[in-house]
Amino acid sequence: MKAVFINSLTFGGAEGVLSNLISNGYDVNVLITIWPEKFFKTPGIEHISLLNKKGFIIFDLFIALFLFCRLISRLRITSVNSHLFWANYINGFASFFYKQKVICTHCVSINAKYSGYVSYLHKLLFFLLLRGKKIKHIYKSKMMKFEYEKMFNINNGIVIFNPLDTKKMDLLAQSQPEVEVDFNNDAIKFLCVGRFHETKNQLALIKVFYNLDLNVKLYFLGDGPCLLACKEWVKEHSLIDKVFFLGKVANPYPYYKCFDYYVSASGAEGFPNALVEAVYFDCFALHSDCLTGPREILSGFKKFEPISGSVFERSIFDCGLLFKVLDDVEIRKALEFVVETKPKVKNKKVIIDKVEISYIVNQYNSVA
Repeated sequence: MKAVFINSLTFGGAEGVLSNLISNGYDVNVLITIWPEKFFKTPGIEHISLLNKKGFIIFDLFIALFLFCRLISRLRITSVNSHLFWANYINGFASFFYKQKVICTHCVSINAKYSGYVSYLHKLLFFLLLRGKKIKHIYKSKMMKFEYEKMFNINNGIVIFNPLDTKKMDLLAQSQPEVEVDFNNDAIKFLCVGRFHETKNQLALIKVFYNLDLNVKLYFLGDGPCLLACKEWVKEHSLIDKVFFLGKVANPYPYYKCFDYYVSASGAEGFPNALVEAVYFDCFALHSDCLTGPREILSGFKKFEPISGSVFERSIFDCGLLFKVLDDVEIRKALEFVVETKPKVKNKKVIIDKVEISYIVNQYNSVA
């Protein structure tokens, strides 16, 4: 029996990708999650949650490890493809006692997402649990593969990009937006999609718009722990007519069709799904040159390592441009460039063809 294992199916990029894979022929028999949260649907596959609710994370992980090992034995699971750090660590630990094939799918750069003791903790856990020769690694981008292999001195891995189900997206894009957007003005409008988390830097982006003397408006899709702080800052600085929060929606695709421009100031990505989706719907993208994925995608998969120094002047591509992470001056320049030149997406097929859903599902099935 083949299993796929992830922390939960709450709203997030990795969770959405896994749901997409399962819905399009990913050859696995059972979905296992640590926690029961389920935003995304996974039709046609048994879903087993190890825990009934979320508690103190350390206790949760020890209990989940015990239950996961017992599940491997009871269901006679022969292969487990785990996604995200906690599921990967549990999968790796269980391999000391069972002979299941271990496939660990890595979704983000450790160096970009974490710092201080948290970074050291993840590196220690990876070193102790995931460096075994029988463990296969899947990375979401070339830069991520380069980082992990150099950091942990391993080479048993491949790159599989996140998939794009264009037929489903086109169908869903025909629906009416869940929250109506008022476009009865001549302002240039930017869309930002993603969970409100400190690594996504939405507040930093809002502050740039506050100091921008241009006829522009910024719209956000998503929620998360940093949403309230962003809303309060907007209210306190009288930006309610310039920055808008549309909430978390199940179907973001009608919104992409309403916008000509997409923007993200994220400090860390794995393979940013929203960026590829924006390009598909002809939103010219403005994105931070963060680890990992944005440079890889916008360059048509020709380049992958972020550059040092000034980024914006050297990073204008057919489908978007890049700016230095958390650099207000470069973000401002990027926005001014769009307002002045009104660029359009060109040659997007170079990007879209590399992430087509059936091709990506075949790659995952060949590993499992």
